[in-house]
Amino acid sequence: MKLKKFLLEKFSIFLILVFANTIRYGRRINKSECFPKLKECIKIDKHFCILGVINQKVICYPYSKLLNPRVLMLAIAISTDSHKNKIFLLNYGDSSTYSSAAVSFFVFCKDKNIGGQILIPDPEAYFDDSNLLELILQKGKESDFGARKSIGYWRGATTGGDFNADSWSFYPRSILVALSLKYTEIIDAKFTRLVQGAVLGKNGLSEIYLAPESSPYEVLKYKFLIDVDGNSNSWSRLRQLLVSGGVVLKQESKYEQWYYKALKSNENCIIFRKDFSDLIEKISHLEANEADCIRIVKNQYQLFEDFLRPQAARNYLSDVIDKYGLDV
Repeated sequence: MKLKKFLLEKFSIFLILVFANTIRYGRRINKSECFPKLKECIKIDKHFCILGVINQKVICYPYSKLLNPRVLMLAIAISTDSHKNKIFLLNYGDSSTYSSAAVSFFVFCKDKNIGGQILIPDPEAYFDDSNLLELILQKGKESDFGARKSIGYWRGATTGGDFNADSWSFYPRSILVALSLKYTEIIDAKFTRLVQGAVLGKNGLSEIYLAPESSPYEVLKYKFLIDVDGNSNSWSRLRQLLVSGGVVLKQESKYEQWYYKALKSNENCIIFRKDFSDLIEKISHLEANEADCIRIVKNQYQLFEDFLRPQAARNYLSDVIDKYGLDV
């Protein structure tokens, strides 16, 4: 809510301009051949909207969707580009199960098994908040890998499902936290925020699963940094881990973002099985092979240069709009 309030206050003039543009070009959008199909999708899923640039003016339909921070930040990103007369259908949710042979749409995260979805960088990739990635990158490069704690580290919220349900202990993040209680010298994983129905003392969720909120810089103390799915992927957290100077261990997942195809196990990360059955083994192997760790960390830095800098993300977005955006 703080982010939403900040964006609405800072970009209030931009919001007014987009509203005026949407009204101005509304008839043109309605007359476009593709519009009826796009409009049907908006009725199906509340997370759909149409974004675009007409005569170098940003439009959003329905305009009210611009009040969502992800949509607003993406609209700001495309406003700085020179696209002419292109619109696209966007699903701004964590992921979408919708698929249609009739229309393709842009998403920030997708299920690999669902077609018709085109990945674009999520808005946080264009706006490095307070230069956070650069600061973590700098501190990561300055740190001594050998001096870090030889333990797998994770912190995060209780996402991945309804924590009111008895099945909460089978969610990926819950499994990891439980695993850390069993292998205390190998993994340090804790919940820092209780959300999605999680209540301390209910359904066996006790204080031993919890730790205080941690700074993004806390990861700089650890050699091995674990990334686990929540409701979908872990969004900006994985990008922060990749530049922090520790080896990233990423859970095998059906979810992906725009740069995931560049993730190569044993090259610029370590991918472990979805059921965590080989996580302990992989951490132990890394602990015994520091040269491998340093090589992987170097490659993670290169991944950042190639894909994750804000300008690289903007360039990727621009190419996707040019290729898949609809002419109006």
